[in-house]
Amino acid sequence: PALVPAAFKTPTVIKFVVVFLTHLVRNRFSWAPAWQAASIYAANTTMFYSGAFRVDTEKKVVFHEVKFTTCEQFVGETLPRAYDFNADGTLTLTTIPCTPDESVIELVWKR
Repeated sequence: PALVPAAFKTPTVIKFVVVFLTHLVRNRFSWAPAWQAASIYAANTTMFYSGAFRVDTEKKVVFHEVKFTTCEQFVGETLPRAYDFNADGTLTLTTIPCTPDESVIELVWKR
């Protein structure tokens, strides 16, 4: 069985998450003559958010409480993510759709 980090088991630990996501096929940023286009591209292929998180171990859901983000519509929101610790030591987080037409996004974290 996969190891479960203490932060997921101990309710008294102060828990804080910083998430930085970027497109898998992303060009390197360039200060060349087209730096404005490069910065627009970077902004469109990158997302950042941070804030406290709490865990419901019975439901296997982690809640990210967004305080800072590049997407202002998420400020003050709580983003629920189903979690699973895999046998290979990875952690899978999966979005929980609010509506039937919402996409499900899965993110696999590896140490």
